[in-house]
Amino acid sequence: MAYATLPKDVLLSVEQRIPGGLSTEDWALLMEVLNLLRWVMPAGSKALPSETFKVIEDALRAHYAKQLPQA
Repeated sequence: MAYATLPKDVLLSVEQRIPGGLSTEDWALLMEVLNLLRWVMPAGSKALPSETFKVIEDALRAHYAKQLPQA
């Protein structure tokens, strides 16, 4: 109905955009990470984001570290 009331020279475009220009796959991954953080973090935690991401970084590095061959 609103479309019918617009002048003919007005172009109306409606589209949904993902914040940050992320791809659909990256946005889904980000949402999964955020949901995991919410689920894992203790209720009332006052941990700073920098602390939380340091824990994640350390865990990922430890998990994916390659064992050096012993000399």
